[in-house]
Amino acid sequence: MNNKLQEKILHFQILENKIKQIRQKEQNVLMQINELERTKESLDQIKESDSMIPIGAGVFVPAKITDSKHVLIGIGSGTAIKKTADECKEILNNRIKEAEIVLGNIDKDAQKIINELTKVQAEIEKLQSKK
Repeated sequence: MNNKLQEKILHFQILENKIKQIRQKEQNVLMQINELERTKESLDQIKESDSMIPIGAGVFVPAKITDSKHVLIGIGSGTAIKKTADECKEILNNRIKEAEIVLGNIDKDAQKIINELTKVQAEIEKLQSKK
């Protein structure tokens, strides 16, 4: 196998790995959007009542929801602020919009790499046919 063909094959493999990484990022962002949407839906269902709060590993603590009109929302660095449910939904909507922008950028990056993959594949086939 000549050096040019080996270089193209290596380049193709690198591009394939990049596409896999981009698809993984895409899945992570889609899961984040899904979680944000579910959280918005949950805000509509909160009512003052007895509840079970998950603390991890399938363990729950009994709790009483005494204020269903206000929630705490994380704003980063381990900090949470008190907001009304409607204010919280607006923050979640903004986070969804930001995630959708990221998703659009990921799609653009993926398309560039797919186009390059197609080009490199054609070059590989051309080099292989010269044998």
